[in-house]
Amino acid sequence: MTIRQDQHVDEWIELAVDYLDGRSDADTRAAIERHLAGCPECARRLDDQGQVIRLLQHSPLVDPPDDLEYRTLGELVFPSPGTAPLFVPPAPPSEPWSARLFRRVRPWVPVGVAVVALLTAVVTYGVVRSGVDELSPVAEDARTLGAATAESAAEMGGQLAAPPSTALVETESTATKAGTPDSTSAVKTAGIIDRKKMIKGLEAAQGPAYLVFLAETAVTTTGDPSAREGGGSPSPGSEAPGPQSSEQTTTYTTAPYTTAGTQTIEASTTTTAIAKPASDATVSSAETEPAQHSGGAAVTAEQATEVVAQLAQFSGLEPLEESLWLDGPTYAVYLPRIDAEELVDLLRSIGASVGLTVMLRSAPPEDASEAIARLMEVRGRFPILEASRAPQPATWGFIFTTSTLGGEPLSPGDGEEVQTTRATYPDEGGKHILLFIYIEQGRT
Repeated sequence: MTIRQDQHVDEWIELAVDYLDGRSDADTRAAIERHLAGCPECARRLDDQGQVIRLLQHSPLVDPPDDLEYRTLGELVFPSPGTAPLFVPPAPPSEPWSARLFRRVRPWVPVGVAVVALLTAVVTYGVVRSGVDELSPVAEDARTLGAATAESAAEMGGQLAAPPSTALVETESTATKAGTPDSTSAVKTAGIIDRKKMIKGLEAAQGPAYLVFLAETAVTTTGDPSAREGGGSPSPGSEAPGPQSSEQTTTYTTAPYTTAGTQTIEASTTTTAIAKPASDATVSSAETEPAQHSGGAAVTAEQATEVVAQLAQFSGLEPLEESLWLDGPTYAVYLPRIDAEELVDLLRSIGASVGLTVMLRSAPPEDASEAIARLMEVRGRFPILEASRAPQPATWGFIFTTSTLGGEPLSPGDGEEVQTTRATYPDEGGKHILLFIYIEQGRT
């Protein structure tokens, strides 16, 4: 091959790249070296680029963190809320430096394009492989589940679940709505619908927790309407606050749901707090803006059937017998605290696929004390639900497995007492929580 003396490196960039990488054939290498011998400018430019290549070849490579891929994909699928940074245009560089930089970078443009294409292919393949559906956005307003640590109390408004003892739990508000008679003030159980707060609430829960599938149109939030996104007005059924009230409160006149705490005692006995009468129940949002179930639309039979089918497919769980249901098909498991994030993501994905919202509550439904007592009598039959990485490719990034407890208590029969052969249960060791999952279809 012949390179004319008036043809400089900009006209044979591809040949220069092969020459620097040592991939040129003998004829091409000889032609380039003849040109460099008579062209100091091209010789200087190739020498500079050769030094850069040698520097990179001798630089140590640092392995990325093991969880970099999952954290990156997690932000793509479930982006963290926040304010986008303001764009600050960079100061225009001086012309001499930009011209010099362009001359140095131009030969490496093909390499840069190849690297960008490779990274794009890797990220795209990872998203397709994981099969994670991006969930529709939900309101950030949430009421916190109780936690026994000061950090969680400060962050979530200080509403804590009862410790594992004989103490009773009763969640009630401290402020009433100005101008609203107490006799008509009734709300359904508050809970959390924000993903991150649900995960933190499960990880810090010190008593039984409840994850419930709700119809999306039945979930509302309380708080200052002017502070909501878009400045919307309060939801139907609520009233405006009085001019002297420093705490925004929303009340509903649908079928009342008042909060009641439930805590397990040793030897499978249960103590259930008596629910506060609906006529005295109000919710204060001085510290938080909780999500409320306001009644109205209900989960349809088709939606419930689809949720049951997907739970069986992805977790292997089957609903308990109907006599143990809380407000619809009910599941009971012991969940390791470290698997809270994986289970929340699974349930939210299932809910989004059928048009339902998943809410975390710290108390069971109203008038569920008898069902809770029956559940606690057979708690030794509840499985342990654990998550582990799924071999790829897979439909979901994690797989769930269940294991039963050894020495489980027997289900009570007519006139029979429960035979308990276990002194302790997984949630009493601190690493697991007792979790009830149910679909709120309404009691008949």
